[in-house]
Amino acid sequence: MLSHYRQKQQDYRQKQQELARLESLPRYSPTTTDILGEPLEIIDGYSFVLMYRDIFEQQIYRFPTTNPSPYIIDGGANIGISISFFKQMYPNCQIVAFEPEVKVFDALERNIQRVGYGDVELIRRALWSSETSLSFLIEGSDGGRIARNGDQEHKVVRTVRLRDYLDRPVDFLKMDIEGAETEVLADCADLLGNVDNLFVEYHSIASEPQTLDKLITILTDAGFRLQIHQVSRTSTRPFMYTYLKWGMDMQLNIFAMRPSVLEVADMNAPGTLIPRANKYEKLGLLTPIVWLKALMHSYMAVAEGMIEGIQISPLVSGIF
Repeated sequence: MLSHYRQKQQDYRQKQQELARLESLPRYSPTTTDILGEPLEIIDGYSFVLMYRDIFEQQIYRFPTTNPSPYIIDGGANIGISISFFKQMYPNCQIVAFEPEVKVFDALERNIQRVGYGDVELIRRALWSSETSLSFLIEGSDGGRIARNGDQEHKVVRTVRLRDYLDRPVDFLKMDIEGAETEVLADCADLLGNVDNLFVEYHSIASEPQTLDKLITILTDAGFRLQIHQVSRTSTRPFMYTYLKWGMDMQLNIFAMRPSVLEVADMNAPGTLIPRANKYEKLGLLTPIVWLKALMHSYMAVAEGMIEGIQISPLVSGIF
């Protein structure tokens, strides 16, 4: 048992060293890593580390299911980190994945072919409310989105409707589509009853009206119960100033689940702290220790100035 523990510790240290290496690379520098077991082609080390910590360390996409072959829709697959997680967690799952940006899609396709995952359909399209062509802003890592007025250096991408893929039971729907989420979900609101678990990242574009109220209404009307977590860096004095990250003043992770299958851990019950860890694991949630480690990573990143691409909005001018 001691040797097993030492091996786990060594594996952990090696992974953290590899993450530190990737995080130290210049932004948007293509490289490879074997941190997931097989060689993986990545296009930006910094964004990969953020995704790895969310997806593999915190396991934010883990969901309960009795289906031996769960059907998963991955909207915004990027280079395939989420697909790798799903295939490791649910080996017989069927995945339909969307990624519109050519450079990112090519890396995604090579990564999936290299590993040889079966039952994975890759579609080079953006999710939208109609089949059309739209201008798409290229960010260079994981943040491409439908272009807005004034955006520069955009390309044209083809789109498909998500509703065309919701005609059957869906065990997990993941949507990280950089600001198009409310438009897309509104278009298929009448079919969300086919979805058991849904993750959507809400993006608040600072120059546009917020749609969080509409998004929450769509999900609750479909019978979901929600957990909403803050993602982006927040201001401690929001009435005075706000932070902008790539034109966004807020990002939220929204977890939508069916109340009938939701098990709740009572954290106020006395004398149950240690057994509760097994319940957290069963739910796919963070144990207190893992949560604390993740929180420490976040604070260290801020302290070391490693959150790049963040600007303070013009509202802050004259305050400091």
